[in-house]
Amino acid sequence: MRAERFYPIIALALLAALTIWLERTTRAPEATQRIERGDPDFIGGNVRVTSFDADGRLSYELDAVRVTHYPQDLIDLEQPYLRYHGETALTTVRAEQGQTTSAAERVELNRNVVVRSKDAEGKETIVTGEHLTVWPDLQRAATDTPVVLKQGKITASGNGMRADNVAGTLDLLGNTHTQMPSSRQTRQ
Repeated sequence: MRAERFYPIIALALLAALTIWLERTTRAPEATQRIERGDPDFIGGNVRVTSFDADGRLSYELDAVRVTHYPQDLIDLEQPYLRYHGETALTTVRAEQGQTTSAAERVELNRNVVVRSKDAEGKETIVTGEHLTVWPDLQRAATDTPVVLKQGKITASGNGMRADNVAGTLDLLGNTHTQMPSSRQTRQ
């Protein structure tokens, strides 16, 4: 009679094992593969991000020939081009490469960075360098790498730069050097 007591336990154990085996063999394969850390989740061409100020006026546009977005909210930009639309001036920034996040609060620009700014009178200032950090909404930029500034026949260079487009300031940092052509007034 003792063996009869174990039949229900053995039957339940076999039923449990069969249920587990059946569940594993009939499980659907993973619908999507897990994205590896270095794999992009979005790639786009000729992308433009547009921002407006509080009054609804166009503030800036950020274009890129190619945009690669990664799951960690990191965005690589190929040939980024940033345009600020001020009331009296236009400022553009170009580079070969850039990096930002989806909020675009800060944009890191690298390789052949060129900043061009024209004031209301048409006077153009050009700044070139290899790296520039831009805060588009604040219209500020900074770098701790060498830059060259040209305005007309004046050329200046520095070990870094801080610029504020709203305030209209540009400060060269570190060891600076300026070349100015002589004028008739300074020759006499």
